[in-house]
Amino acid sequence: MPKQIRMPKLSDTMEEGTLIAWRKSPGDAIRRGEILADIETDKADMEFESYTEGTIHSFLIEPGACVPVGTLIAVIQLAGETAEQVETEVSGAVSSAPRPAPAPVAGPAPVAMP
Repeated sequence: MPKQIRMPKLSDTMEEGTLIAWRKSPGDAIRRGEILADIETDKADMEFESYTEGTIHSFLIEPGACVPVGTLIAVIQLAGETAEQVETEVSGAVSSAPRPAPAPVAGPAPVAMP
């Protein structure tokens, strides 16, 4: 089964992260410990290391995107897997992923009562 990479929680107070840049490209091999991406947290810009080995299959968010912790951001194809197997897994994971709640609509300002 391909490895799903999710937005990591890089600090205790982090609720969302902004992808600054991918350090690899789809099709690139990646090893455990290599830098996969640069992520902006609520406190600092940090390097995100891969915790698995394989081939970068796809990135699901673009640089500049700000997403909640736990959001699927990339997929790594593991040794022995076919592209078709990975595509099936990715399409299932993306379609079942929770959608972010819509932004609240601003209404009229409250009126102060005397």
